[in-house]
Amino acid sequence: MFSRELEVNGSLVEINQVECGDTGVVVWDAALVLAKYLELISGKLSGKSVVELGSGTGAVGLVASVLGANINITDLEENLKLMNHNIKVNENIVKGKLNASVLKWGDKDAIKKLLEKDEYDLILVADCVYYKESLVDLVYTLRELSNKNTEVLISYEDRDSQIKIQVLRDFKELMLRYFTVKEIPLEDQNEEFRSPDIHILSYTPIPK
Repeated sequence: MFSRELEVNGSLVEINQVECGDTGVVVWDAALVLAKYLELISGKLSGKSVVELGSGTGAVGLVASVLGANINITDLEENLKLMNHNIKVNENIVKGKLNASVLKWGDKDAIKKLLEKDEYDLILVADCVYYKESLVDLVYTLRELSNKNTEVLISYEDRDSQIKIQVLRDFKELMLRYFTVKEIPLEDQNEEFRSPDIHILSYTPIPK
């Protein structure tokens, strides 16, 4: 493993990463941008119920917990060990409740279990929109976990591949069937952790 540290409200969050593995074992730039944006809106996080999808290392969720949120970080089974490891490493600085669990997007039973735990004020997704095959399940999961008061924050990085560009376009179109969206302006993001090619979108459910 190798690690990096991220300062959050005077505390150092240690994020351990794995040299070999799938996309979820390292911290991507879009995750750092989203994590540092959360620091700017920390007043909205304390005591709130949060779930993160596609957590990978758990970096964004760890930051949310340090800022006082009660959060479930989720990913596939193969990333559970790494998420729990990073929870253990940072247990002395987290302020909110922090748990890791397995969630495969579209899994109705797993979604039901998460909803039995809580109703979520905020859903976090960092750089998870890149597989066409997962889009319907991702949007379904976001819909099911949302209530009328939920905000969904999604960060992503622009990519050059025409396939990735089309996947992102398809995702946005699908989301607009169920959510309204606004982009967080660059000037409202952390001055050091922001980039013109990394975006943060805020989605709110359209009333049913």
